[in-house]
Amino acid sequence: MNVRLLRNELMVLPAVAEDITKGGIIVPTEAREKPSEGTVIECGPDCQTVQKGNYIFYDKNQGTQWQHPETEQIFLLIREHDVKLIDDDRKAS
Repeated sequence: MNVRLLRNELMVLPAVAEDITKGGIIVPTEAREKPSEGTVIECGPDCQTVQKGNYIFYDKNQGTQWQHPETEQIFLLIREHDVKLIDDDRKAS
């Protein structure tokens, strides 16, 4: 399946929410914080700052979830201007 992002949209693979706290408490799936960081998988043609492979931080209530029909992987589609921070030290390989 081929998908193309429009304008300044980003496809982000959200970071996995922690299921165990630092103190060893198991957190149920329903109670986990929604991720607010992840790796950019694809960029739309009008993106100027964010690049494929960047590790970014964004508001946790931004974007639209999209599930790839073949792999069932869940991605987040957000606009470039919703990115708050790019972490250059955590660049994807």
